[in-house]
Amino acid sequence: MTCSEALSRYFDLDREEEPTGELAAHLRTCSSCAPLVSRMEAAQKAAAVQPSFLQSARFTDLVMARIQSEAGAVPNRETAEEGALLPWIVAGVIILAAIPLSSFSDSLSWLSAIFGTQLDFPLHLVLGLAFTVYALLFIGSHLQGIARLLHLKTSAAPPR
Repeated sequence: MTCSEALSRYFDLDREEEPTGELAAHLRTCSSCAPLVSRMEAAQKAAAVQPSFLQSARFTDLVMARIQSEAGAVPNRETAEEGALLPWIVAGVIILAAIPLSSFSDSLSWLSAIFGTQLDFPLHLVLGLAFTVYALLFIGSHLQGIARLLHLKTSAAPPR
């Protein structure tokens, strides 16, 4: 039996299982395997006498009590949601303002020179469509916050 086979079989043993037969003979007599196995057994014995690293139930209780005591320091969810609305509203106002202000843009004069004067209507139509899609995404992703902001009930009405 080679050393690699012997060590492979030794590592496959369960913790309490002892090597037997040819494996035990090799591990006792081999000059390279014997010191390795004795060091591993010594390490296992040393680890067995060490205290467990598992924490007691009291530790868990202390941690949970600390978390609950600091829960008041966590910002209110409604306040956080209202703060998250501001970037959405600012971006929507910018898109909405771009619709009438695009008529005064230098880029529009340049595009009108290339494509003609028929460009105003399609441009305003596309910007209006972009704002509509943006508004739908905003409302769809913030429906509960908007309802709370407007003091609307979000629960379904009972059937009649």
